[in-house]
Amino acid sequence: MPWAGTLVSVAPATYRQTALRLHDAQPPGYLIEPATFLHNAPAGDGWATHSVAVSGAGAVLAY
Repeated sequence: MPWAGTLVSVAPATYRQTALRLHDAQPPGYLIEPATFLHNAPAGDGWATHSVAVSGAGAVLAY
């Protein structure tokens, strides 16, 4: 999706995904999701970006 005239892509974490804290009473922690990276490949006149999971196991939930 273009933002300010530029295509923006945000990569997932290659280690742990940090959980979003909506208020101070919520403890910090990590999401149970596999580590992932973005793979960019030429596709015709442009590029194709793919999200690639590098493990089937998720991060350990830590509080």
